[in-house]
Amino acid sequence: EIPKRDWSSDVCSSDLSVDTGSAGAEYASGGVRINVIPREGSNTFHGAFFTSYASPSWQADNVTPQLKALGVRSSDRLKDNVDVNPGFGGPLKQDKLWFFLSVRYKNSANYASGMYYDKNQNNPNVWVFEPDLNKPAANPSIWKGAQARFTWQASTKNKIGVSLHEDSVSYAPTSVSLTLAPEAAENRIYPVQRQRQVDWSSPVSNRLLLEAGVNRYKAASNLLPLAGLNPNMVPATEQSTGLKFRSLETHRLQPALTTHVRFAVSYVTGAHNIKVGINHTKGWNGFTYQNLNSLSFRLNNGVPNQISERAFPLFTETSMDHNMGIYAQDKWTINRLTAAFGTRYSYVSGSVPAQHAGPAELAPTRNLDIPAIGGFVTWHNLTPHLGAVYDLFGNGKTALKVSLNKYLEVVSAGAPIFQDPNPLSNLITQRSEEHTSEFQSRFGISYAVF
Repeated sequence: EIPKRDWSSDVCSSDLSVDTGSAGAEYASGGVRINVIPREGSNTFHGAFFTSYASPSWQADNVTPQLKALGVRSSDRLKDNVDVNPGFGGPLKQDKLWFFLSVRYKNSANYASGMYYDKNQNNPNVWVFEPDLNKPAANPSIWKGAQARFTWQASTKNKIGVSLHEDSVSYAPTSVSLTLAPEAAENRIYPVQRQRQVDWSSPVSNRLLLEAGVNRYKAASNLLPLAGLNPNMVPATEQSTGLKFRSLETHRLQPALTTHVRFAVSYVTGAHNIKVGINHTKGWNGFTYQNLNSLSFRLNNGVPNQISERAFPLFTETSMDHNMGIYAQDKWTINRLTAAFGTRYSYVSGSVPAQHAGPAELAPTRNLDIPAIGGFVTWHNLTPHLGAVYDLFGNGKTALKVSLNKYLEVVSAGAPIFQDPNPLSNLITQRSEEHTSEFQSRFGISYAVF
């Protein structure tokens, strides 16, 4: 099983299976499961290469004169589309040690229909959005990744694999549209997506299989402002059009670290399959909330009518100490009927360390200490997993499937179920105030400024 957010190299994968049915007792939650089998290399050197390219000139234009008369200048047309993914592998030692390496570069982008960069960008004295028709805005996606797989046949019944994944992904900017200018959009950056995995398998006999593995996943998910943005630019929203412009209101840093271990024993006879095992995941997640400017304004036809204030920076962290499952499942095949039943014991527990909220520009005296809290999210569950498949005509082409399962919440250190109870996550860090004469006097704002 791969993490929720994964950028896998097609060339580095030998097989990919998608399970849309009910998951077995091995998993606590339901939904679609994607299992990626990595290439392992072999006793001969071999490689693979995939590439794709699309030119903007190949795309048709469906902006009709009628649409142009309504003010539509262009569609969400193609800007970039290129994908390069080579891979190569072979033996490091015949019949003993193999490798497979792969790299990938993918760049795709579409222009945002009707949106352009602002001629007044980084000018704090101008409060009007003036599109630069020579600089159309786009939503790009750039992925750079490398993967390596090493496989060691330690003995006839012991096989060890090591997988290394290193990826970085950039959506900078993202979600630009008619109501979101590039300078007010988030730059979604994943500078680190790093996986280190070791797995072991041992077919003790033609019926008994032992499996174990450990996966360590280090990631960063950052929402950043446009590079080079002037911190004196107060973000603004034009109420009459819904346009956000001038600057990004808030941004964040989100590092995360997860460790997953598993062990399973399978007994397979063909008509009867049994699997028992245990898996455990622990993780840590941090959030740093920031802003370039502590204020933002709401305007109506250029006239200010609301101000918002924020007390950032603020750092929170949460730990998922245990997400453990012990399971057993049994499957029988009798003529056309295959019946499966299993049960899973799940234990989840989370905590927060001691935390501190220090002063901010608009909260200079803030000095708040939060003591550590252990087990603030804890549950024990015993869940059933039942299913049956009946081959209607005995030819393996048409089947009737039924299932009855109890699923639990998908949990991670960064999920709301862990983040929301964190005391600092509930700290009031912003407020809004409607425009009044007191408001105008306090901030020195007059209608003429806008």
